[in-house]
Amino acid sequence: MFKSPANTDIFATQYSQQPYTATLFSLWLCVSIAVASSRQYNENYYH
Repeated sequence: MFKSPANTDIFATQYSQQPYTATLFSLWLCVSIAVASSRQYNENYYH
C-alpha cells in the first residue's frame, strides 16, 4: 500500500463515500416507494 498525507486521505475518503451514499439513498428511496405502493395495492385489492 502507498502512504499519502492525511489531508489527501480525508479528501479521497469523502469523495469515495459520496456516490456510495447517494446510491444507498436512492436504493432506499426506491424500496420505500415500492413498499408503500404495494401496501396501497394490497389494501385496495383486499377491500
